[in-house]
Amino acid sequence: MPKDEAVGHWLNGLLAATGDAGLAIAAMVAIAALAVVAIHAAVFILLRRILEEEGPGREAVRRVRGLTRLAAILLALFVILPAVDFDPAIAESVRRALKIGMAILLGWSAILAINAVTHWVERRHRIDVADNLAARRVHTQIRILRRIGVVTVLLLTAGAVLVTFPAVQAFGVSFFASVGVAGPLGTCSDLGQEAALGNIFEDDFHLDTASAATGAL
Repeated sequence: MPKDEAVGHWLNGLLAATGDAGLAIAAMVAIAALAVVAIHAAVFILLRRILEEEGPGREAVRRVRGLTRLAAILLALFVILPAVDFDPAIAESVRRALKIGMAILLGWSAILAINAVTHWVERRHRIDVADNLAARRVHTQIRILRRIGVVTVLLLTAGAVLVTFPAVQAFGVSFFASVGVAGPLGTCSDLGQEAALGNIFEDDFHLDTASAATGAL
């Protein structure tokens, strides 16, 4: 059964049970929101169990939980909207608003996750010690990567918003594609950040060994 028909049958069932269209729509929205919140909570509980307690993933998950929950609620509203008898122009405006809201929330979540990983790496490599040369190098590399990541997310979010407007949809698609494929790859290639990623997430043992070798020389 197509998604729209399934939602329509669900709404008809609620309408038959309540006898009021407004009440049926409100009940459907509430049930859908509660369902996605429950699924979202289950997914994040699973992620917390899987990810290392002191790792960057756990910190990123903690920071994005609220925003991704709201994005999930908007997604639920987007799914059930076609079953509601709205004026077509109003329905299209609401759909566009929901798409824009989801794009902004997901982009915001991605930036928070990037910041969480950056702060984790900086805490792991302290610069308030005597021998901080390796740590300073890591701080410089992770900050460059953070800027690349944040700018890329902002551009991708802008492209996602643009494609929701028919008047600029073609431009938005080409902009989205160029940013999503050429932008990050070109920037990383120019800056040679592939090697930097390996250095940043090196084990502390290797960093300490390198520092000891430098001191011995």
